[in-house]
Amino acid sequence: MIKKIRHFLEYKVVRALILFLNMFSEKQIASIAAFFGFLWYRIDARHRAIAKTNIGYAFPAMSMENKSRILQESYKNTIKTFITFPRIADFDAESIKKTFEFQCEEYYDEAVKRGKGVFLLTGHLCNWEFAAAAHSIKHGGLVAVAKDIHNPFIDSYIKALRKSALIDVVRPRNAVFRLLRSLKQGKTIAMLLDQNTLRHEAVFVSFFGRPAATQYAMALMALKTGAAIVPGFISPDPVNNRYVIRYEKPIYVDGIQDKEKAAEKLTQQFTTILEDQIKRVPGQWFWVHNRFKTTL
Repeated sequence: MIKKIRHFLEYKVVRALILFLNMFSEKQIASIAAFFGFLWYRIDARHRAIAKTNIGYAFPAMSMENKSRILQESYKNTIKTFITFPRIADFDAESIKKTFEFQCEEYYDEAVKRGKGVFLLTGHLCNWEFAAAAHSIKHGGLVAVAKDIHNPFIDSYIKALRKSALIDVVRPRNAVFRLLRSLKQGKTIAMLLDQNTLRHEAVFVSFFGRPAATQYAMALMALKTGAAIVPGFISPDPVNNRYVIRYEKPIYVDGIQDKEKAAEKLTQQFTTILEDQIKRVPGQWFWVHNRFKTTL
């Protein structure tokens, strides 16, 4: 009972904070995120150490000054992503036209027309929650895998927010069956492939020149169903005060025979695509995640 009361009070605090932050404009939110991002960077020694290790692997020759600048931008971006996430409840077709520019959509449309389902390959870059919501509303829905939040009241709230953007959330437990069924129905599944995973769920592929435990279920499911994989990334457009969502050339897996070996090769290909995108916009990535936690 005490735990339930605590969870409820936490939820009420979160909702009150969201209502307060919704009073501010995008420009004001950016200033708030910059302040708290800098504060987080300065006081959280543990995550700062993880971030510095990660960026050291990615850019070994870069000066400490530039690394620090990138990391502080990353902290700001992460804070902004979290505090603006609830705004997806206000997204509709009209607001998406104003806020987002979609580039190279023909790649995505080409993959959808095959009727075998599509995986959207992406990562924790820029405002990844906005990207999922905008894509989902424009294209009639999206399936995403997300873990439960410990607080059930907050978990239900987040689930409702995503549902308002036509995002069908699948929990990791027994996810494969539901995802395969979604692909059979021709749906699109968003997969963020830039996080550490458990050893028994992983293959080790090169990421920033180091072995990284990477989930390979997406490659296996694509090989099983023939689903296309379309890389897609969001980036800021500060000049026009909006976001750009850009799709890349689809990856097709038809005709591959040795699926076990192919799964590892495909996972490496996916990871290389993510690495290249991170290097293009390093300040937009989630550097504080312990990507190399699981070791060989």
